[in-house]
Amino acid sequence: MSRAPYAQRLNRDVSELFSHNFDCSASSLKVLQTSDSLQISGSLVLQISIFDGPYRSGCFIFGLSIPENYPFRPVEVFASQPIWHPNIDLFTGKVALPMEWSPVLTLNSLALAVQVVFYN
Repeated sequence: MSRAPYAQRLNRDVSELFSHNFDCSASSLKVLQTSDSLQISGSLVLQISIFDGPYRSGCFIFGLSIPENYPFRPVEVFASQPIWHPNIDLFTGKVALPMEWSPVLTLNSLALAVQVVFYN
């Protein structure tokens, strides 16, 4: 998989994603990267712990599938386990985010959108 044309943007977005603090009073979000996962499959993992609301005390894992031509194609988000939620397909785990993808959005925007899904 060749990422050369968009590698600089992807590297910048991934660096910002790992350095951003997503914690708030209602939830905590951690970004995880499996060894060499970004180079092999273009994926990252988000771990969200919920402190408030109907999903309180829940800890959820989401995979981000970054396409080869990121940012011009949307990143897909999948839950690693079944979650009963109107924005998450119970069978495939695909997450319908509360935003329309645009190349001006970053991985930070995407992580925040995944976090916001649990506030609705």
